[in-house]
Amino acid sequence: MFEKYWKPYFDIWSNNVGDALERILENPEVLKRGADGLGWIFKGKHLTDQALHKLITTAGISAYNEQKKALYALHRLEARTEDLQEDVQELRELLLQLRKELQTSGQKTSEPGTSSEEEESEVEVLSEEEPSLVLDADVEVSPSKKTTVQA
Repeated sequence: MFEKYWKPYFDIWSNNVGDALERILENPEVLKRGADGLGWIFKGKHLTDQALHKLITTAGISAYNEQKKALYALHRLEARTEDLQEDVQELRELLLQLRKELQTSGQKTSEPGTSSEEEESEVEVLSEEEPSLVLDADVEVSPSKKTTVQA
């Protein structure tokens, strides 16, 4: 039914409107005014973006790139913290092993002027809840994960 009654009229209308729009849009004056209007729109958008950027920076809200940089630095610090925790755990295990070896070999002798309590407190290992390890001995931890303990 559509094709029989409405289609011929729709085709005539479509052709006429298409021809009229084509003539209008090919007119150099229309194109010039349209280009000028688009130019003003883009200039306004640029000014709006600048103002928004100034507002965001003065409000202290960081931009996406700054957030990305901060997140990257945070991940690096987290990885370094995990490495240090592993180093601390290795040192704890090494200290426990050295204590056991000293106790089993019987080589633990007291120096003149020190008591046995001072010797036992010479190397103090903190509990698991505390995040650090306190040593009276010289401990050197290098970035290559080679750890040397000098007692």
